[in-house]
Order: sequence, then C-alpha cells, then structure tokens
Amino acid sequence: MEKFVITINRYCGSGGATVGRKIAEKLNISFYDKEMIDLASEENGMLTQADERVRDSLFSRVADDGYDGNLITPESSDFVPYQDLFNYQAKIIRDLADKENCVVVGRCADFVLSEHENLIRVFISADEQTCIQNEMKRLDITNRQAKERINKINLYRKAYYRHHTGMSWHSTRHYDISLSTSKLSYDECADMVIEYLNKVLAKNKDE
Repeated sequence: MEKFVITINRYCGSGGATVGRKIAEKLNISFYDKEMIDLASEENGMLTQADERVRDSLFSRVADDGYDGNLITPESSDFVPYQDLFNYQAKIIRDLADKENCVVVGRCADFVLSEHENLIRVFISADEQTCIQNEMKRLDITNRQAKERINKINLYRKAYYRHHTGMSWHSTRHYDISLSTSKLSYDECADMVIEYLNKVLAKNKDE
C-alpha cells in the first residue's frame, strides 16, 4: 500500500479519538495520540511537563507567531522552552509518519505534516448536547461539569493550534473531511474516512 497518514482534530466529547482508533484498527496501522507520541520519545517526561506549562499559559496568551518547521535551539535568542519542546514533538511526529502509515490525533499534526504525501486531514465534531452526554457517560460527571470541561478543553485546543500554527483550529479550510458523530456512528465515520483515503490513493496511482 502507498504511504499515507491520517490526522484528526476534534471537539471535546465528539469521540474523535475513538474514530481515529477505529480507523487504525480497520486499516491495521499505528495510532498515535498525545500519550503514544510521548512514549515514542526518550524525553517523554519532559514533554508531559511542557504540555502542562503550555496549557496554563495559552489560556491567557495566544502568540501571533506560528510554527515555521524549524527546531529552536537553546543557543538561539528566540528560544522559548515550551516552543522548543513543541518543535521537538513535531519532529517525532514527522519521524513516525516517515516510517509508517498511521493515524495521528491532535498535536497540530495536520500542520506539522502538511508536506507529507497522501495526507488526509479530518475534523470530528458533534452538537453540544451529544458532546455533553458523551462526557457525562465517559467520566461519570454532571451535565454542568461536562459542559465546563468541554468549553475549557475546546478553548485550550483552539489556543494551542492558533499559537503554534497561526491558523484557526476549526476552520474547514484546513481539512479534507469534516464529520459529525451526532449523525453518524464512530464506525460509520471511520468507514467514510477510509473510503475517502482509498479514492485518493487510487486517483494518485492513476495519475
């Protein structure tokens, strides 16, 4: 099979990570989310600590500068610890995508891998009530707690994406497919992404 990579961004509570896992299972390829990307690094503890610092800072500040694809070294006058660590994580994502076909969830992977051949960029959403119900069931929390959690995490993901890419996280212009789990099951969403992938690979093969 030709080389490809599928990236997934998602609203909190939409089940985007579950869709990603199902895609990986159906295609028998690797699945990477934040935890798996950290484990792929020899510095996984450092990355986890950096993410915690970034989460705190991005709620109050969204920088205008986007990630330019280059690692920032400690010797550089532009060195910022969490930006450097993001760049390091981006390098890990690129290395993984170069070695194997895979599904990558979050981490601005659609931007980091923008030059990758046969990149399929997916955004998974759902209506507010679906997201709330999913989080209530998954975490055994109240409606209010679920709503607050969803709003907070979506704000963080939006800020994280804006900070590192300079672009809008939920703009459909950045994605090849946008699907709603309010109307389709996780399996149906996974099947639609795979069908799209197969069409892209077939078209590229004929050209």
